[in-house]
Amino acid sequence: MMSRVCHKQAVVCSVPLGTWATLLLTGCGAPALRIHLVPANYDRISQSRPLVESFDLNNGFWWLNEYKELCFAFSDNIPPPGSEPKKTAPSFYLSLVTGEPPAGVGRNHEADRRTLRATILKSGVSLRLASYEGIVAVRLGEADPSILVGEFRVRCNEQDYTWWRGWTGNRSTILAGTFRATRNDELGPRINQSTEQGQMKRGMPIGKPIPITGPPLKDAKDK
Repeated sequence: MMSRVCHKQAVVCSVPLGTWATLLLTGCGAPALRIHLVPANYDRISQSRPLVESFDLNNGFWWLNEYKELCFAFSDNIPPPGSEPKKTAPSFYLSLVTGEPPAGVGRNHEADRRTLRATILKSGVSLRLASYEGIVAVRLGEADPSILVGEFRVRCNEQDYTWWRGWTGNRSTILAGTFRATRNDELGPRINQSTEQGQMKRGMPIGKPIPITGPPLKDAKDK
């Protein structure tokens, strides 16, 4: 179940990023993803929205996609196969595509427009977020190398949905989080589908060859 903590006042903490990942691995009942949303618009401060919103998600998985990219997916619940995110119950789905897996102990990845997708339903309002810049750090878990841990700080475009207006807005929001994930080639892609509904589809990575489908070409014969 998704838990939420809202901070009305800004708090500055000095904690090494690696410490957060260690706490996630060793803490009792630690979430798979602890994420913080910070509105980054500088024209005004909303009185109806907290300065910082924090969420804990309990499901976290990683896998390699068809392009051999390292992928992560996190959620507060597991969606049924082939389903869209529920429109009535609070939910949070987030996915990351970071590129190549860690070489050795860890790797830093520059975030771009394909890196992060998120779909959130809270207080009857649907939100969707897509990244455009930032950084993601991924490392092997110290206790179990099959567990991947890391942190990210990503700037996203955010939109909200209402039935009478559809998707509107183009607000800048910073997402910062710490995570741990176990490999699951079935549940990870299923959660990922819930983050790529409609116009949120990532598409093929730049520079990758277009897959060719259809029957094999027959050898041409000289006449």
